[in-house]
Amino acid sequence: ANASDDWLLACIVFAIVAALSVYARGFLRVVPVIVGLISAYLIAMLLNRVDFTAIKEAKWVAVPAFTLAKFSLQSIITVAPLALVTMIEHIGDIVAIGATVKQDFAKDPGLSRTLLGDGLATCLSAMFGGPANTTYSENTGVLVLTGVWNPLIMRIAAVIAIILGFMPKIGAVIQSIPIGIIGGVSILLFGMISAVGIRTLVENQVDFSQPRNLIIAAVILVLGLGGASLPLQFGQISLTLEGMGLAAIAGIILNLVFKKSDAR
Repeated sequence: ANASDDWLLACIVFAIVAALSVYARGFLRVVPVIVGLISAYLIAMLLNRVDFTAIKEAKWVAVPAFTLAKFSLQSIITVAPLALVTMIEHIGDIVAIGATVKQDFAKDPGLSRTLLGDGLATCLSAMFGGPANTTYSENTGVLVLTGVWNPLIMRIAAVIAIILGFMPKIGAVIQSIPIGIIGGVSILLFGMISAVGIRTLVENQVDFSQPRNLIIAAVILVLGLGGASLPLQFGQISLTLEGMGLAAIAGIILNLVFKKSDAR
C-alpha cells in the first residue's frame, strides 16, 4: 500500500499506532494496530474519504463460491517456478519470527515441516478453488508491536477469520479502508521487520568491516526497503518479484558469488 496516496491519514494512523505501542499499558498495548486502523477509519469517514457503495451492496451472510480443482499439467509447469519465490519468502519470515520470539524455528519444528505445512495448506486451498497460501512479512511486525505470539491466540484468530469469510459485509468494510491508512501502518510494520533483521545481524556478530558482508547487507536492505521490483513472465502468467522475496534471492546469489574464502 502507498502512504503517498493520502499522507494525512497515513500520518494519523502511524502516530496512533506508534503512540500506543510506546506509551499505552494493559489491553491497549496489545491492540495498537487495530485501534489505530479503527481510529483512522473514523477520521476518514468524517473527512468524507470512504466509499460506502460496496458496503451497502454487500450481504451480511453468504457462502463463498467454491470451485473444484482441475488438473492441468501445462498450468502446473508454468506455476511451479513461482513456488521457489514463496519458499524463499517463507524461510525469511520463519527466521525473522524466530528472532522475534527468541526461538529457532529452523531447527524446531524445522524448515522441512514448516514448508510442508505451507504446501499442504496451499494444496487444500486449491482443492476448493482458493488462492495459494503464503507467509506475510507484515505479520512479523505485528508480533513485534503487540508482543503476542501465543499459538492458541493465533488459532482463535484463524477461526474468527474463517467465520468472517462468510460475511461479505465485513469484507466490504475492510476493502473500503483508504489506501493511505494501510500505507501508514505498513511504514511501521516494515520498519519493525527491518529492525528485527538488524538485531539478528548484531546478535550474530556479523563483521561489517568485511566488504563482502557490507555489500550483501546493503543490497538486501535497499531492495527490501527501497520499493524495487522485478517483473517476471512465465508463459501467460505474470509475476512481480519485490520486497523480501527479491531481497532474499539477491542476498542468496551474492552470498554464493562472494564466498567467505575470497574475502580479505
